[in-house]
Amino acid sequence: MTIALTLTPSVAYGAVRAAWNQFKAAPTDTAAIDNYLEALEQYNGILETIAV
Repeated sequence: MTIALTLTPSVAYGAVRAAWNQFKAAPTDTAAIDNYLEALEQYNGILETIAV
């Protein structure tokens, strides 16, 4: 899953939730783990830019 860097926080959060649900469905799937971590990193990046 690739997430655009121009997402709003609410859309990015939705992507995190979707990736989390994918991970919960297949916790040993490395792609699901990678997608979840990528979504979290991008969401955190968006929040950091807002917080500055």
